[in-house]
Amino acid sequence: MPNIHALKLGFISIDDREDTLTEQSQSFQYVYNRNMIKSIIVNEKYSLQKIKILIALCPHVEYLNIGIERKALARIMRFLLSQTNAGELFFLCTSGVPKSCRDEVQKLIQLEKLVRDYLIKFINGNLYLWW
Repeated sequence: MPNIHALKLGFISIDDREDTLTEQSQSFQYVYNRNMIKSIIVNEKYSLQKIKILIALCPHVEYLNIGIERKALARIMRFLLSQTNAGELFFLCTSGVPKSCRDEVQKLIQLEKLVRDYLIKFINGNLYLWW
């Protein structure tokens, strides 16, 4: 696993009962301490819970391309833009959201002062955010 720098995922099955893979487990610690994944592309829409698990398992991720459920957009953006949650992440691409989400995300960032310097674009059905 240490030599993998990009990861492309489809569907991940996680029970709601599995409360974040328990960060104390040996498997979690092994993956967390050894992987150097910098780029993650997900072909499905993920809930905040699944995104939290991905970020926890991949602390070095810089680029995340993921589908986001519209109703969870604000919560997910708050989580991802928090430096304590997503340490090295600085580039996000979301698919499956309407163009109006660009303005919604921009207002959220400004009102809650989530990041100071950022660029946001909506291109070909994808929302891109760099910070």
